[in-house]
Amino acid sequence: MAEPADSPKSLKSPLERKSRLSLINNWHVAPLTGFVQNMRERTGRGNKIPYFDPCDGGVSARCLYLLEAPGPQAVVSGFVSRNNPDESARNFFELNQEAGIPRTLTATWNIVPWYIGSGTKIRPAQKSDLEEGMWYLHRVFQYLPSLRIVVLMGQKATFAESHIRSMNRTIEIFRSPHPSPLYVNNHPGNRSKILDAFGDVASHLQSVDTPTAGLQVCWVPLQGAQDMSDYDEIVWVSISKIDASWRMNGDYVGTGGSGRVISGRYEKAGVRFKDGKPMWIPMVCLDRKQEISFTDGRHRFAWLRDHGVEAIPLQVPPDQAKMIVTRFGTTTRESSFRLNA
Repeated sequence: MAEPADSPKSLKSPLERKSRLSLINNWHVAPLTGFVQNMRERTGRGNKIPYFDPCDGGVSARCLYLLEAPGPQAVVSGFVSRNNPDESARNFFELNQEAGIPRTLTATWNIVPWYIGSGTKIRPAQKSDLEEGMWYLHRVFQYLPSLRIVVLMGQKATFAESHIRSMNRTIEIFRSPHPSPLYVNNHPGNRSKILDAFGDVASHLQSVDTPTAGLQVCWVPLQGAQDMSDYDEIVWVSISKIDASWRMNGDYVGTGGSGRVISGRYEKAGVRFKDGKPMWIPMVCLDRKQEISFTDGRHRFAWLRDHGVEAIPLQVPPDQAKMIVTRFGTTTRESSFRLNA
C-alpha cells in the first residue's frame, strides 16, 4: 500500500481513502479507532461518526484541535481530517503548515462527533447536541495521556471549555476562529488571526516538549480508556510517591518481580516495553486507608519503577483524582514513546 498523500484535499481520491483506511489499526491510532467503532454501535449513528485520522499523532498527540461537528465530506472520506476535500480542511491544512506545527503532535476531533445535517448541508449544533457530545469528549481525553494543549476552533467549540477545566489535568486551552471560508474570506485580516493563534500553539508546544534534564519519564506506548462505560481521569504521578504508598498493600510487587505476583507477568511486561509495543495505562485507586491500590497494571508499574522511570500517567477514579494529584502528582511529562533506559 502506498504512503498516504499528505496534501490539501487528497482524500477526494478513492485510492487515498482506501490507503488511509488500511492504517486505522496501527498501534498509535488503534485505541481511537476502537473508540469510534464502539461509539457507532452505542449510538446507532454508524459512519456518520468519522474516524480519527491515522496520519495525525493518535494517542501520542500533545495538541487536540476541537471543531464543531464533522461535515458531509468527512462522512464521505470516513475521517476527521485536514485532507478532506473541502475549503475548511484546506485552510486548516495550510495554516498548520505555515505555523510549523508537526502533524504527528496533533489530533483533530469535534465536540459533536457525528454528522448533523441533511447529507449535503450541515446544520448548526444545538445545545442538546453539545451536551450529548460532552459525554464522549470526556472519554476522548482518556485516550490522550500526553495531551498538553486543546485548541477550541470556533464559537461552538468553546462550550467544552468549562468541562475541560474541571478535569484534573494540566492542559492549556487556546482559542482560534474556525477556518471556514465563510470566516477566512470575510475580511483580509481574518486568516492572520487564525495563524497568530496557531503560532502561539506552536510556541507552547516547543516549551512543553523540552524534556526535564536528568529525569527518567515513562514513555513507552501507554494507552488509556479500556472501557468506554467507565470514565477514569488520567493524572501524572511520581513513581516514588506511588510506590511508597503501594508498599502498604498486600499485592505489592517488589524489586525484580518479587512478592505477590502472577507468574511470568512481570517478565512479559518487560518484553513488551522493550519491543515498544502498546500497553494499557495502569489503573489505581485509594483503598479504605487512603493508600494506593492497583486495579490493573501493577506488574507494568513495577517493571518501569525497576528500570529507572520516575514519572508516569495513571488512570484514577474521577472522585479521587484531586486527592491523588495532591499527594502523588508531578508536573513532569514528556512523550518520546521510548523507554529512557
